[in-house]
Amino acid sequence: MPTFAYLTKFRIDLQKFSSGQELLMAWQAEAQAALEGIDAGTFQLWKDAAEPVVYAIINIEADNTAQAAWKLYEGALSLPMGAAGQFSLEEAKAVVPYRDWADTLANA
Repeated sequence: MPTFAYLTKFRIDLQKFSSGQELLMAWQAEAQAALEGIDAGTFQLWKDAAEPVVYAIINIEADNTAQAAWKLYEGALSLPMGAAGQFSLEEAKAVVPYRDWADTLANA
């Protein structure tokens, strides 16, 4: 089955939290779930140091791009903050490893 890679940007909606403590508790639960995905090799994550934003490269096995995109959204909604509607997926761009791009150019 082919693997599709997406570069994504998630923004935490701070308005969804009534207090800093509620945000901290939600983010701790999100971090636990995220670390499991990182350890499984499903995705790589980077936290913006100054904004409530997380960037990810997510690899999804699917038969086609439509199925991969659907799995991307399902996966995002399965995370604690996603299920609670506490973040939005601002960007999701299909990307390829640069080596694959270079090979495509060489064979053009």
